[in-house]
Amino acid sequence: MSCRYKGNSAPKPVTSYQKRVIKPVRPPTTNASHRHQRQPPPSLPPPPSLPPPHSLPPPPLRSSGAMETEEAVVMWKRSEDKKVRYTTFIGNGDSSAYKGITSLNDNQGPYGREHPVVKEECKNHVKKRIKTALTKLRNEYIVMEKTKAGKPKRTKPFNKILSDDNINHLQFYYGRAISRNVEGTTEAMRKDIMSTLLHLTSTDAHPKHDWCSESWCFWKKAVNEDTLKKAGKQNVSLISKPSHSIMKLQLTVNKDQYKELHSVYKRLSDDNLLSRCLKGKTQNPNESLHSRIWILCPKVVSVSKATVDFAVAQACLIYDKGYEKGCLCDALKIPKSCSMMDIQKKWDVRREQLQKSKPKRRRAQLADPHYASGAF
Repeated sequence: MSCRYKGNSAPKPVTSYQKRVIKPVRPPTTNASHRHQRQPPPSLPPPPSLPPPHSLPPPPLRSSGAMETEEAVVMWKRSEDKKVRYTTFIGNGDSSAYKGITSLNDNQGPYGREHPVVKEECKNHVKKRIKTALTKLRNEYIVMEKTKAGKPKRTKPFNKILSDDNINHLQFYYGRAISRNVEGTTEAMRKDIMSTLLHLTSTDAHPKHDWCSESWCFWKKAVNEDTLKKAGKQNVSLISKPSHSIMKLQLTVNKDQYKELHSVYKRLSDDNLLSRCLKGKTQNPNESLHSRIWILCPKVVSVSKATVDFAVAQACLIYDKGYEKGCLCDALKIPKSCSMMDIQKKWDVRREQLQKSKPKRRRAQLADPHYASGAF
């Protein structure tokens, strides 16, 4: 405690603490208005007894391929109950789901042997095979050579021949040959595919343009039947043959390397494979619908089955009717704003424009302007 003096006033004590006022607690009242207070909830029954964790069976460990097989089997089993028959299976490669379908009813198929399920290949997946095969050939083909000092050296000669750009061009030509011969024959499709390899590995000393078309092959344009007739048979040697040096993409290979490339093309132009590509089927509609579903319900987020069912129903509604007619605001009697209606109209216009058939832009620029597998 300290004291301060100011003039003739009396000293006033100054404390360094404050007094706390403690209010007495009022006893609970017994009025009638407080008798009807909130009562505690009634006691709930105890939860049912669960077995100990160690007695529960472990969840089955299955791969995604097994899941797809089971889904396909369930779809084909219940198809007749829904008054539907799936006659065509579009898959990629040696699909285990197709084997599961054909093994139903003692290997007689889901509808018996009189109504078999036909398997078709997705041409987009088939086109990816040649890129995978050529990349594998580039990485695994090794040749032992000797250096100037006489030491052995492991080299990969296809690293320069099959670069990433060259493989992309070969993949484009392979897919082009399949697309140009849809609803045709396997023989014509095989010739178009093999003409890619023969055309690009030709040289001035060994031209290989027998299967090339006169509409696009620069060699046959210069040396065709009309030119031979005009020049006459006696002056055939006087015709100026073009040089292969004008080709921007030319695969310079030796005999062993050509055999390796030819084996890849021969395997990917088999009759069994090409016969399943004649209809030109793709999985694009399926992937398009799936993309709409996963936009509403991403796969990376864990959700309930009800959420997935709602996302599937909403995606199918938008896929069939559009954004404006497939909106649930009308069914739920929720008023739409002007901005919402404008956005839905823009989305529907864009959706209709994408569905129209337009000439597709080339995904890869042609390395040789005089060449295209198939015909121009």
